[in-house]
Amino acid sequence: MQLKKFIRKTHKWLGLIIGIQVVFWVFGGLVMSSFPIEQVHGDHLLKETTPIVLDVDRLYPLVNVIKQNNLKITKVTTVTGFYGPLYRFTDLSGKLHFFDAMTGLAIKAIKEEQAILIAQSIYSGQGNLLSSSRVTSNSTEYRKRIPAWRIEFDDNEAATFYIAEDSGELMSVRNSMWRIFDFVWMLHIMDYKDRDNFNTWLLISAAAFALFVSLSGMYLVVKTFRRKDFGFDKKH
Repeated sequence: MQLKKFIRKTHKWLGLIIGIQVVFWVFGGLVMSSFPIEQVHGDHLLKETTPIVLDVDRLYPLVNVIKQNNLKITKVTTVTGFYGPLYRFTDLSGKLHFFDAMTGLAIKAIKEEQAILIAQSIYSGQGNLLSSSRVTSNSTEYRKRIPAWRIEFDDNEAATFYIAEDSGELMSVRNSMWRIFDFVWMLHIMDYKDRDNFNTWLLISAAAFALFVSLSGMYLVVKTFRRKDFGFDKKH
């Protein structure tokens, strides 16, 4: 009886404390599973584009770019930026270097007017330019390469494009659905700062307590049953 009394009391108070978070988990799961992930990512806000096949005969020799700029690289990729095809090098320190793949010249930083043109050229919505600003630090909405340009449109989704200043690449698309999804995700994983760590002690502790509440609840339910509930004491 002492064990049952202890479990009942612990179950009651832990259930009261952890119950709110359990509601967040269930609510968050419902919301996130209801939102089409393509719309969360803002894919519908981008114009359909046809992949461009690189004319390898016109590319500036890759090895020449590396030697001429005395680069110590660990990775090289080809990307499409504002200027067309680019070489993207990653050096030993993790820093990125961009060069025009056609001329071999280093890429100049994208200016605000250019970033606006890029965003408008790939935006498929009906809104007009609302604002533009330079982003120099990460936030809950944008967590990728900086500096970048933030281009916002005045449509009903508050569509926002983030354009990398160093290459003109589209880094992120944000809209109202993404912002709701991200907020719910924050509540779900209990990372109220960066919203990307689901291994925090807070989440692990809450999950452990929730498991105890569930198991103790099952124990208490089982203890409420009697043999007669299953018909064992019936007289034949």
